[in-house]
Formats: sequence, structure tokens, C-alpha cells
Amino acid sequence: MKKIIFFLTVLLSIPTYSNIAKFPPWFSPNSAKIYAIKHFITEMSIEKETLYQISELDLTQKILESGEKGIEVNLLFKTDKCIGRKAIFKWRSSQCSNLKCKPYLEEIGKCPQTI
Repeated sequence: MKKIIFFLTVLLSIPTYSNIAKFPPWFSPNSAKIYAIKHFITEMSIEKETLYQISELDLTQKILESGEKGIEVNLLFKTDKCIGRKAIFKWRSSQCSNLKCKPYLEEIGKCPQTI
């Protein structure tokens, strides 16, 4: 009897991943990259007459501590006055609906190296 209780305790303590909130079917890793660029353009439109060159675009998918899926997109870009500036956009699956998926974090870093 003790072995059965121990086995059930171990079995029930294993996290199940079937209950993880998923992103809507239309929000794929590629669409996350496109939305990151869209949000980047929206955020950076305040600096008129500046040309931006995206030099790196990285995407990371992970299971967050809360058990939901997360996507992080990092943009590394430069302008005529700055090199290596970074923009980060993060999404959580639980904060997306069938119609909309807005990043919960948008962060545009400061310029680490001026020209």
C-alpha cells in the first residue's frame, strides 16, 4: 500500500505540459518576428529623418516559470549615429487572444557605442 501511495504521489507531482496555454494558430515564430519589426517601427517613428539598419534578429521560444509559452525577439540595430542598439519584445501565450497578441514587454535600449 505504501508503494502505491508513493508511486501515485510521484506520478501526480510530475508537471503536465498538456495544460500549457498555447499561442493562437496565427501567431507563429515567423509572425512574432514580423510583429517585432512592426512594433520596432512604431516605437522608433518618433526619431524622424533617421535610417535604421537591423543587423541581427534572434528569436527564442521557452516555457516560462508560470507554465505558459513565451517568445522573445531581440533586434540589434544601428543608425548613422549609433552601433549595437538593442530592442527586445516578449510575448506570453496567456496574454494572446484569437484576434490580438500584444507583447508584454517592449524595451528599446540606449546606444552603447556612438559613431
